[in-house]
Amino acid sequence: MIRLSFILAVFLCFTTSLAHAVGFQFIEVPADGPLTALKGGIWSPCTRPASEVKLGPVVMSVAKDCPISGDKLPLVAISHGRGGTIYPGRLFQGHARLKIPPLRSAALSDVEPARDYSAIP
Repeated sequence: MIRLSFILAVFLCFTTSLAHAVGFQFIEVPADGPLTALKGGIWSPCTRPASEVKLGPVVMSVAKDCPISGDKLPLVAISHGRGGTIYPGRLFQGHARLKIPPLRSAALSDVEPARDYSAIP
């Protein structure tokens, strides 16, 4: 039984996908009439090597402005709520296919918007 469990564990190791480098880029959906612009960031798989890049208040290992390639990629949308940051993606680096967290919510006009790090290189 132990031998069978070991063989199964080895087999499962070969069936998992490898982690990829993570690309990151800022996006902005322009304002439309009374709706304000929506700013966010996208993490995606990337074939370019990652390097240490300062994004807002944190330094992450990403390939900045890496183009998104492929089609039918799964999507993970992350919202930081009331005043968080767009940088929780570092928890998922290399594991999810595509993540798009918004910088702030245009729907919550009575809530102070989150800090905007899009102007920080």
